[in-house]
Amino acid sequence: MPHHRTDSVFDTINSVFGALVIVYQYPKSYPGALHWPPYSPDLNPCDFFLWGHMKDLVYRKKPTDLISLKKSITDSFASIKRKTLELVTDKFVTRLRYCITSEDSDFGNFLH
Repeated sequence: MPHHRTDSVFDTINSVFGALVIVYQYPKSYPGALHWPPYSPDLNPCDFFLWGHMKDLVYRKKPTDLISLKKSITDSFASIKRKTLELVTDKFVTRLRYCITSEDSDFGNFLH
């Protein structure tokens, strides 16, 4: 079991946040927490765009050690153009609108 999924972690989360927790596979022993569906769309820009884009940029340079990896990450973030981030933000708003107007129907095919 991963460290972030142990009983002590869930006990701490529950004691701090109580019923405000929304998480995938939250143990049923913590009543009141909202269960996050396993196939919920990744709507936020980091999940939907940034991490995949960064991975492509970072590993294009083929870092061979930790120093070159850190440099590649820093350089890659710095290379992202403002216009790209503006477009990502605009698309995020579009995805949120689809989510709101879908009325629980599947809208995943509209996201790409």
